[in-house]
Amino acid sequence: MRYAARIATAIELLTAIDETQRAADRSLEHWARQNRYAGAKDRRFIQELVYSVLRHRRYLAWVMDDPSWRSCVIAAAIKGYLPEASSASDADALSLDSLFDGSQYGPAPLSDDERQRAEQGIIRKTDDPMIVHSIPDWAENHFLERFGSCAVDEMAALNRRAPVDLRVNQSKTDLAGAQKSLAEDGIDAHAIDPAIDPAIGHSLALTCATSASGQLRASRAFKEGWVEVQDRGAQMITRLVCRPEDRIVLDYCAGAGGKALHLADLLGAQADIFVHDVSEQRLTGLWPRQKRASAHHIKPAMGEGLTSLTARADLVIVDAPCSGSGRWRRNPETKWQFSSQRLEDVTQQQADVLVEAARYVRPGGRLAYMTCSLFRAENRAQIEKFLTENPQFEEANLNFEQEKIPAFASSGASTCIHDYELSPHATGSDGFYVAVMRRRA
Repeated sequence: MRYAARIATAIELLTAIDETQRAADRSLEHWARQNRYAGAKDRRFIQELVYSVLRHRRYLAWVMDDPSWRSCVIAAAIKGYLPEASSASDADALSLDSLFDGSQYGPAPLSDDERQRAEQGIIRKTDDPMIVHSIPDWAENHFLERFGSCAVDEMAALNRRAPVDLRVNQSKTDLAGAQKSLAEDGIDAHAIDPAIDPAIGHSLALTCATSASGQLRASRAFKEGWVEVQDRGAQMITRLVCRPEDRIVLDYCAGAGGKALHLADLLGAQADIFVHDVSEQRLTGLWPRQKRASAHHIKPAMGEGLTSLTARADLVIVDAPCSGSGRWRRNPETKWQFSSQRLEDVTQQQADVLVEAARYVRPGGRLAYMTCSLFRAENRAQIEKFLTENPQFEEANLNFEQEKIPAFASSGASTCIHDYELSPHATGSDGFYVAVMRRRA
């Protein structure tokens, strides 16, 4: 594909993602399946451009004083957000007139108005961090409330590409064995810095998030269930809530089952791991992963199976639906698909799910609440509300020694042992919140 055709395709994809509210990764995968003629370089350029524009949309729209996707891509070209050129001839091909050339498969040439806006945009500057780092309007106050004076560092971190993290299935292999197997398949992976989490011993990070992830599913280590793709933060919070003596565990909002698989590995076959989701369809992605990991003690809990767990579980995990603000590095389109009204709706949904899940906790058992949000309204505020309205529960300790907590107080986060927060800048992970409560005996 010529560069102009790649630009036109990116604009079409951005428009489709916006109009359909689909996930960017699924939209790109669907496009690639439908357009087999596109080579690896074409797909990589288009993918990187789409994600770059989604991450920086507010700033790019400000540069051109126009929020259209076409204008955002023009701004990306003049402000250096296009994927890097690999040669001098490529650099020449990335000029505005070459990219917007009006060719058969390329976008229309720039209008006089667009050309004038682009000329002004080249020299346009702002110090407003909300614009510079493309924080959506609906999230501004929540972001400042959460991070205060440290907000700029966190904003910048949310616009960087996220690494591909792997969890090593310790029931099948160890860190060295997984690394060796991946290397044999041409995938370079390194151990995650233990300074981030001293207990992270079975975690790897791929050194190349773009190319290596494409090879991963074909690797022996992946096919045989030695490794699972899972953010380092998600791994950490799962370890923080489980205890070796847990025998009945319910993952109440299990989705594709990443935490259930980790729990199965941590607790072993002596524990029964039950999974539930309001949409049984979401669980379908878990079962091939369960088979690959040989985690046969993961069981569905729907209908009567769920009812039978009432007041029996040692641990109930609520990985609640949320704004996803902690995952903007991976899913930047969600910044623009969310709104203040949706946040209000989801906080009510979170409160309802917590109450529903609490009925399955045995006396003396624990209820763990998790989100991949950065905002207090979805995190600590929910815990305070639940404890006020449910006095049969009290705060409980997370499973780690306080002196091992990564330095996080500077971000304004809680460092108490009842709840914990992670963020891209502070811990190098996606943003997460986790809290544990105990049902009084």
